[in-house]
Amino acid sequence: MELLTGFLLFLSFFVGVSHGKILFQDPNYEPFRNCLNRNGNFSSLIVGRSNSKAYQQLNFQWQRKPPFKTPMAFVLVRNSRDVQKLVRCGTELGIHLMPKGGGHSLEKYAFGDSATVVVDVRKLKILKINKVAMTATVGAGWLIGPLNYALWKTEKVYTALGICPTVGISGIATGGGYGIFSRTLGLTVDSTLEMKIVTASGAILRPNKRKHSDLFWALRGGVGSNFGIVTQFVFKVHPAPEHVFYGTLSYSVSQFVEVFDAWQKYAPSAPASISAMAEFENGTFDVHVSDPTGSGANFEVLVKKFPRNGIKTGMRMTYPDHLFLISKHFEYLTPATKFDSPPDLENLVRGSTLPLYQKRKSFYTNVEVGSLGLLAIKTFLEEMPDLVTLSFEAYGGVINSVAPGDTAYVHRGTLYHTYVQYRGQTPNATAEAFGRFWTTKYFELGKTLVHHTESYQNYVDGTLPNYLQRYYGSNLKKLMEVKRSYDPKNYFHFPQSIPT
Repeated sequence: MELLTGFLLFLSFFVGVSHGKILFQDPNYEPFRNCLNRNGNFSSLIVGRSNSKAYQQLNFQWQRKPPFKTPMAFVLVRNSRDVQKLVRCGTELGIHLMPKGGGHSLEKYAFGDSATVVVDVRKLKILKINKVAMTATVGAGWLIGPLNYALWKTEKVYTALGICPTVGISGIATGGGYGIFSRTLGLTVDSTLEMKIVTASGAILRPNKRKHSDLFWALRGGVGSNFGIVTQFVFKVHPAPEHVFYGTLSYSVSQFVEVFDAWQKYAPSAPASISAMAEFENGTFDVHVSDPTGSGANFEVLVKKFPRNGIKTGMRMTYPDHLFLISKHFEYLTPATKFDSPPDLENLVRGSTLPLYQKRKSFYTNVEVGSLGLLAIKTFLEEMPDLVTLSFEAYGGVINSVAPGDTAYVHRGTLYHTYVQYRGQTPNATAEAFGRFWTTKYFELGKTLVHHTESYQNYVDGTLPNYLQRYYGSNLKKLMEVKRSYDPKNYFHFPQSIPT
């Protein structure tokens, strides 16, 4: 009889197979589910670990880096009160919660582990625009591309958002947020006026400059999931430009030294309306210029700083056309995703991202690279395989008008941010080692050339030994103080979270 009872208990925890793994349900799942249902009807909102289609869709992981995560459950919250009930049940039963917005963490931190309940905020899609105050109230469930388009379509406004259209707003708006128009508008954290957050105590707070100002400071660059679950934002918005000028300059790797030297000398000090990003991919070094004034005059000034034998293109286009063009360039979408014109930005969902194995390492530099250093980078570019790309984002403009301590985003006063990434579709140990080798090689070369000490906290890198100092620098001590004030028992945590 005891043997039969044990076997039935085993069967109650066995729930199927996924990605070659036998799935077992956690013994804490039913107590957690019962706790939620005592506080309201969550039956249709909670999806426990299983081989069901609903669980597999919610557990879509575009990042193919092993291991494949299988959280205990997903809960599709509808409002801040739902989140509050989740936190109260989670703290009562000792169950770990992780908020998930777009699911773009390079280390898949939002999926936690097998004992984690994922708080999926995709249903939090409120959008209210106040044209008098020029503010937008935005739910944490929006993705960048659909939100950008909705702001323009609804009231012809825009704000400082990121580039990749399937990234969630909740991650980018609390970790930094570099976008095409950041030199004009600042980072996403610089346009944030208020947030709504559920803290570890179960309190629903609205941090801003007047109330809970220490938490408001920390949430603008300190990554929201360190302090609680953010459910809503209020952003400053601006009238969207009618037209944007977009131009490119393209060169072969043989001209890298002259081209990059021109870029590093001009792009960070260019007029604030100019966005001059650069990238090296498949043997070509491209400079991308966007100007929301709609004029090509600044682009022509920039062209004169560069070697004349590059391939030049440029055109004036509508704001939504530019939005679509940039989104298409910087995103990798599944073949099934319809993405042919600006309105298709509304079609993007979490499952639109093409599954890839991606490894990325980033750093900021405050000094120009000298001639010998440029030759060393050129040699790296000549050797690196096509699956590796190199990107450069010019700072200056409004970004650097904010002091490092004014927000938790410490990376100010820098010339540019650069990152190297490997993208492959085969998630195995060989691909992982290959990606790690090439990204580490560039990262270490950068240490030698510019002595970098900072990395972007939204490009999490599980291989960084001193990640807290690189992510937060001189703001780390204050961030730890805020953490102790609002989450003294470190309930909200993940592998690279801020400690108490």
